[in-house]
Amino acid sequence: MNIILVGSVASLLAGLATSFRALPLFFINRVSKRVLSFSLGISSGIMLSASFF
Repeated sequence: MNIILVGSVASLLAGLATSFRALPLFFINRVSKRVLSFSLGISSGIMLSASFF
């Protein structure tokens, strides 16, 4: 498989995973610090792992 295609698909999947995890935060008016910290941690972990992939 072409390396550019693999990189593009992996980048797309990482971006979609990050946005799906952040999606519920748009519909909640008040978010506790604990939930916000957890969501930011998951999102940053996904993007960090995508940069080393």
